[in-house]
Amino acid sequence: MQDFALNNAFAPLIFRFANLALVLCTLGLAGHIRIQEHRTDLIGVIGSSTLFAIIVCPLAILHVFVNVYIEYFGRPIGLWEIRTKMFHTLTELVFICLFSSMLSLSFDDLFTSPLECTNYTPYARFSLPPATAGSSGVEGTLADKICNQQIALVAFTFLSMIMYIAVLVVSLFRIFVRVKR
Repeated sequence: MQDFALNNAFAPLIFRFANLALVLCTLGLAGHIRIQEHRTDLIGVIGSSTLFAIIVCPLAILHVFVNVYIEYFGRPIGLWEIRTKMFHTLTELVFICLFSSMLSLSFDDLFTSPLECTNYTPYARFSLPPATAGSSGVEGTLADKICNQQIALVAFTFLSMIMYIAVLVVSLFRIFVRVKR
C-alpha cells in the first residue's frame, strides 16, 4: 500500500475522487433532509448540521477540483516553493477541521433533536417533537425518515473526514519522500 501511495502517479487522484464521491453524498443527503424539513414547515427540527453541510460541501468540492488541477496540470510538487507547499497542506487541514466540526454538529443534532432520534436524548423533556413529524419510534413516519437520514449524514461526514486525513497523509508522504531523495 505504501509503495502504491508513494510511487503511483494516480494514487492522489484516486483518493481525491473517493473523497469527492463522499462529499457529494454528504451534500446530497444534507440537501434532501433540508428539503423535507422545508416541505413540512419543520425547518431546523433536526438542527443546523444540514445547513452547515450545505455551506461547507460546495467549498470542499471546489477544493478537490482545484487540487486535482494543480497536482496534475501544474508544476510537480517537488518544484513548488515552500510557501506553496505549506498553503497546500494548510488548506487540507482547514477542511479536516471543517469536517470535524460538521461531524461534531451532526452528532449533537442527532442526540439533542426534539425528534428523539436516539434512546438517549437529554433535552427531550424540554422540547416536544412537532406533531406533524410523528414519532421516530414508529417506522415510516417523517421523524423516522429524518432521523435515519441524520444517522447517514453522520456516517458520510465521518468517512469524508477520514478521506481528507488520508489525502493529507498521502500528500505529506509524497512531499517528504521527494525532499528526502
